Amino acid sequence: MKANEYVANLFSARDIIHMAHLSTKSYARHKALGDLYDTILDYIDNFVEVYQGMHELMDFTGIKADPIPENAIVEYIQSLISGVLIPAKNEFATDMEHYGHFVNDIETLIADMYHSIYKLRFLE
Repeated sequence: MKANEYVANLFSARDIIHMAHLSTKSYARHKALGDLYDTILDYIDNFVEVYQGMHELMDFTGIKADPIPENAIVEYIQSLISGVLIPAKNEFATDMEHYGHFVNDIETLIADMYHSIYKLRFLE
């Protein structure tokens, strides 16, 4: 996965989670999704700035996000972990000398997402 594709997936995820945050009627879900939205935004900002410091400016064309049903948000976050974050982590891990810091950051983001899943599932 190219870095700009990875970031495009994260921008889409951020927007989808933000839409879910704004559309829920549950205060607990609203807070959990708001915290996750902020975490992803901070992560994207840091990742892009570090990556661009190492390489060149990224192209962000083609980013699209459609809302998903509120009852599908946990499954969406789980699919983001397994389909985007873990593959990116594994790819960066093939060159730890240059990209090891990204592996650590992705692991932290994965933990934050599981923490959010906990809140969404059990803290209604």
